[in-house]
Amino acid sequence: ELFYFGVPGRLSAIAAESNPDFQVKGMVLNPTAQDTLSRTRSLNLQIGYSYSELEESPPMSDFIWFSSSPPVNLLTRVLNLE
Repeated sequence: ELFYFGVPGRLSAIAAESNPDFQVKGMVLNPTAQDTLSRTRSLNLQIGYSYSELEESPPMSDFIWFSSSPPVNLLTRVLNLE
């Protein structure tokens, strides 16, 4: 079982004791590739430990918010919900 780090992981663990249906969501504001420890110019969207465990790796965040349009090469997967 994966151990989730940071505030979302701790809140999920605490909430699960009293309400197993409670969900904690995380948001990253204006991230850069360097912020996500990426070795490329694109965001690293998974918190990976190794390539063999990539499918089990948790996402960096549930939501990513940019105050203005990011450079095209920053996002590896662009999803337009409209």
